[in-house]
Amino acid sequence: MLYLGDNQSSGPIPPNSGEVMPLLSDLDVADNSLSGSIPLSIGNLTGLMTLVISNNELSGQIPHFWENKQSMYIVDMSNNSLSGTIPTTVSYLSFLQFLVLSSNKLSCEIPSSLKNYTNMFSLDLRDNRFIRKLPSWIGESQTPSSIGNFEWIETLDISMNQISGPIPLSMTCLTFMNHLNLSYNNLSGKIPTTNQFLTLDDPSIYQGNAGLCGRPLSTECPDNGQRKPGGDEED
Repeated sequence: MLYLGDNQSSGPIPPNSGEVMPLLSDLDVADNSLSGSIPLSIGNLTGLMTLVISNNELSGQIPHFWENKQSMYIVDMSNNSLSGTIPTTVSYLSFLQFLVLSSNKLSCEIPSSLKNYTNMFSLDLRDNRFIRKLPSWIGESQTPSSIGNFEWIETLDISMNQISGPIPLSMTCLTFMNHLNLSYNNLSGKIPTTNQFLTLDDPSIYQGNAGLCGRPLSTECPDNGQRKPGGDEED
């Protein structure tokens, strides 16, 4: 284990870190002034369980070195200047429980590779440049006995991006979720009002989305109902 967080270290993470410490299981260098890219040699750490490199000045893309990290359960790369996309190879982290990528410059859509995280407790993608719609697989079941792909998720933060479209109704299946933040995107449509969304009644969860309507926001949804000939209402 190597914990060097909250010091005044600067410069790059040594490029041979994964070669000189092959048995490393926990690496924490958060809250420093480290710069440069994430070393590819970290891919050699097959027993790595936690990787915490948040609150630095790291840049470049997230490397594709996740294939042999079956024990990893915490990845925190927040508050850096990482760019590009979330690599598809993160799907190999089947036991990942905490993924924190907030306050970077990551872009494109939220990748479908994340749907393999059936043990996820917390996903934080806040303050990036993600676009397009919220994927419906976030709450969809893969098997009849499973509530959804994020069955156990408790915290989901996708605020301050450029996500558009409606909130998927499948998200109402995330019954363990107690913290949700979808604010400051381009979401539209009616906010769901069933299951866990009945408890997620803080307007700040949804603020900054001009197209959203319904409780707990003060913006009412338009009545799209029509009447049948003869005066009978159509449900």
